[in-house]
Amino acid sequence: MTKIVKLFTKKIFILFIILILISVLFPSCSSAPFDDFLSEVYEADYELIIDADEEAANRPFLPVDNVIEIPVTLKLEFKGRYEDVMAQKYKTGAIVELNVNKTPDWATAIVTPKSTMIPVSIDPVSKNVSVFVKVDEDAIPFRKGDVQLKITVKKIGSINTLVVDKDIPFTVGYFPMLDIKPDKNVEKISPMERTTFNIDIENKGNAKTKVNCKVLDIPNDWTVNINENLILGTKALNEENKDTVILTVKPPYDLGYHNEREVIKVEVTPVYYGNDSLAGDKYVLSFIVQNKGFSTPGFEMSSLFFAMLIICFIIFTSYKKKKSLSKKNKYKRGEPK
Repeated sequence: MTKIVKLFTKKIFILFIILILISVLFPSCSSAPFDDFLSEVYEADYELIIDADEEAANRPFLPVDNVIEIPVTLKLEFKGRYEDVMAQKYKTGAIVELNVNKTPDWATAIVTPKSTMIPVSIDPVSKNVSVFVKVDEDAIPFRKGDVQLKITVKKIGSINTLVVDKDIPFTVGYFPMLDIKPDKNVEKISPMERTTFNIDIENKGNAKTKVNCKVLDIPNDWTVNINENLILGTKALNEENKDTVILTVKPPYDLGYHNEREVIKVEVTPVYYGNDSLAGDKYVLSFIVQNKGFSTPGFEMSSLFFAMLIICFIIFTSYKKKKSLSKKNKYKRGEPK
């Protein structure tokens, strides 16, 4: 009985050696069952290095319309027993599946491609993929977030499946946005009047914002004033985000008749509170003012009327005296009355 067992074991060992030689010399001739058998002997594991582009990941980007692309490099290799022999056996690539595992509540992300193939090698082989991130309009600026990728490298023969979770960082940028609503844009006044325009401003950005207001090219002899700046909170932090700017316009009022039409332009710029270098696009508003009427600077109408009465009285008195003197001269010359 012992001889039979020894003989059987010897034959199995010889068969095993023959199968190994066939798999090395003729890898294309090996069958699937044989591969499964070899996997028990040639067990190996993947090693995956995941590198995200640091510059892109640390660069703040704007919410809503702007989407940031973060390039990611995958470097795949395998290690195990008889890896040199294995490297010759696997001529195909390993299938790599990529999925977004989770994101913050205020962000969404996708990874592309979702599936790719990387050649199997004992030396690192690189493959590039991209992660695209978009954040909500109320995401707080300069807040850090992570997109977690789930990366699965499929099993090939004796190389075991690998599943890796990797966090890809990103940074939210400052999103400057104002909603501006003037109560009117056109006004007609007389030279002695002044007019005001109420400009309602709402901060729809994602951070506390300083609003700078500036009047552009004030017309000659016109007086124009506006609140130079105001501070608005953000809804993202449940702060008060509305206020009103008052534009005051007074036309020239030198003596005489006026009929001038001027366009007053106001520039409004949102700036990140605490850092003036982070400014948004400028808004330019136009207001039309018609200055029409007669101007009597320094006089009230009652005073002007009284002065005109005095002038008329003086003229009338002068005329009466002149007429009386003329009659006296005629009488002296003997002319009939």
